[in-house]
Amino acid sequence: MDKNIFPKIIFPLLVFTLLFFFFVLVYNHNKETKAQEVGLVCDEEEIPIGEALEEARKLASAITGNSQAMFNSALSQIEAAKDLLTLADQCSSDNCNTDCNRWCIDADGDGICSDDEWNCEISDCSGNPCPPEIVGKALTIGLAYLQIENSKKAIEDVIANRDEILDKLKEAREELEKCVTPAGELTEAEAREARTLIPCHEIKLQGALPGDKEDCDNPNNFYCCQFE
Repeated sequence: MDKNIFPKIIFPLLVFTLLFFFFVLVYNHNKETKAQEVGLVCDEEEIPIGEALEEARKLASAITGNSQAMFNSALSQIEAAKDLLTLADQCSSDNCNTDCNRWCIDADGDGICSDDEWNCEISDCSGNPCPPEIVGKALTIGLAYLQIENSKKAIEDVIANRDEILDKLKEAREELEKCVTPAGELTEAEAREARTLIPCHEIKLQGALPGDKEDCDNPNNFYCCQFE
């Protein structure tokens, strides 16, 4: 696993989340000052805030879930290995059943086998010299190993897509910074004309989606808008 995943993904996500909530507060303030306005004009570009947060949550959830699965599988493997060692100590040749397969070589050709003409071949062990549970424990160890490998591969696949998420976070952050000016820096007149962030689902309800769009790419995305 990439040891730098937290500074690469989690830290930018935290910074972005704080910035997002700050802008939402500004949005709510500006929205109150425009309560009597009716004309709403929005930029064409849908700011992928909702998409970025959703993908980041999926990534974090996948890493956390698969890491926990690896941990649980490792514990299962360790416990099975301990049991296997205990069971191995119980293996004994006394648990084997063997037999003598006798045959005769009639050296003198008289059709009668004397005692010294009989041969004995000891058969292989029949039965199980070890406790039967040992097979199940060995299978548990093998399955746990496969589960660890599968979880590791899943984490690697998710991390491989992190650049796409970081790009969306960067795009959303840049658009947020361009759209909103902190309310405390505006005069009352400027606040009435200021561009502000509005959730896509609200714009859709007002029938103000820009261009020919009929739906949001993500209902939790935002648009930069102003009232005219």
